Amino acid sequence: MFRCLLSDLCLLLFVAAPVGVLAKTDSNNYFINPEQPGAIHDYGSNNVYVLGSVINLEWAINYTGLSLALWQNDNNSIQTLKDKVLAFTSLAWPVDLTGLFDLKDGEVFFFQIFDKSEGSTGKEFSSHYFNITDMGVAAASSAQSSASSTLTPTSSSSSSTMGLTSSIAATLLTSSAV
Repeated sequence: MFRCLLSDLCLLLFVAAPVGVLAKTDSNNYFINPEQPGAIHDYGSNNVYVLGSVINLEWAINYTGLSLALWQNDNNSIQTLKDKVLAFTSLAWPVDLTGLFDLKDGEVFFFQIFDKSEGSTGKEFSSHYFNITDMGVAAASSAQSSASSTLTPTSSSSSSTMGLTSSIAATLLTSSAV
């Protein structure tokens, strides 16, 4: 009985743990885009991706098999995007949460790759947090605001053209209301 309770507690801690806690330092297996995890619950440098855009995922890996999962942060919502497939190092993922997640439950997400190589010992690694937003909903709520600000665009060669930092996305949404 005690053993079962302990394993349930461990599962709960695993599912509820933020990405920074799950991140393991491994020079052979890591995300390139989105970047590697930062500090726990530090969302200041999150990229923001719009529903309908494409994220060009990229990682370095020495596994022969993998599973790729998308987590909605701070809850136990997970969706396996690729399960037990031969290892690959990039994927163009269309940002579509239809039937998977509800943005009302949170806009912060992260990817995780699990080692599914033969004889695997359960290794995994995670990406940095990122936000997903619905521009239609965001623009409508932003239109109610009377604030204005200046937009300073930036670019990154490793992120998709729809990837923005949180502060730039907030500025974009605010200035679109003007």
